[in-house]
Amino acid sequence: MSPKRISLDETPKFITKLYDILMSDAVNDIKWSESSESFIIPDKEKFVKNSLKALSKTNDYSSFVRQLNNYNFSKIKNENHFEEYAHPLFKKNRFYQLNQIQRSREINNKPTEVNKLKEEVFHLREDINFINQANYELSKEVHVLRDKIETQQKNVDTLIQLFSKAFQFTINNEATKLALEDNVVETKSNKNEDNPENKTSDSPCLDFTYYYQNKNNDDIPPPF
Repeated sequence: MSPKRISLDETPKFITKLYDILMSDAVNDIKWSESSESFIIPDKEKFVKNSLKALSKTNDYSSFVRQLNNYNFSKIKNENHFEEYAHPLFKKNRFYQLNQIQRSREINNKPTEVNKLKEEVFHLREDINFINQANYELSKEVHVLRDKIETQQKNVDTLIQLFSKAFQFTINNEATKLALEDNVVETKSNKNEDNPENKTSDSPCLDFTYYYQNKNNDDIPPPF
């Protein structure tokens, strides 16, 4: 008996949708790798937000990964920490091989408790890796902000020192100016005291006597 042939119509819907979305130029959140033998998801959050609905009824990324596992896709590690998956029969421009990709027999059977635990552990690891990556990015942002704050604080301290010096310089100038003015006033006062002509008598009698003695002199005003 010859083996049963599988037609293109028997290609699982999930595989067909996945291939179509990868061949679409309108989607960038999931795309073929450079080798065309695997596909990558550069940004998991953008993929979940923009493209996952076309492949799944929910926005649960772990459900999407379970589907890949059901069809024996393997996760590949890469240097860019992208999500990358591959299947020997799932390659770019090899659509005629898609009908050979079928669900795993083990999955078709009733899953055991061990299999459930394995899936849970797998998804927990995925979540932990995602959280670790998010924490790493957050840590970098915190370091950048801390450096900015330290730089701003140094600038503020420098400005305070400059304003303090300018203020002290202004005070010193004002004090010097006042001291000079006091010296000028004191000098004038001393000159007036040393010059008898600038002195006036405190006695009215002397003033009248001086006036009548020189009354013929029009330049001398009366003492009243």
